[in-house]
Amino acid sequence: MEWIRIKDSKPLNDQKVLAAISDPQSKLKKHSLLIAYHINETWYDCYDYDIRQVYGKITHWMPLPDKPKEPE
Repeated sequence: MEWIRIKDSKPLNDQKVLAAISDPQSKLKKHSLLIAYHINETWYDCYDYDIRQVYGKITHWMPLPDKPKEPE
């Protein structure tokens, strides 16, 4: 899987994705990763069942991988 730039494409509404976020307060311009989804141009963080709006700039995203298969 490859990262998709927000400028190029956005995920479907309510689709959970792995998102890269840049912290506007950081002078180091580092990215953090989080599982998030967006609805109507607003991004939300899926952290510990607590849904919060994402503060910062989502720059890239990629679909989450499939769940592991159960052992036979």
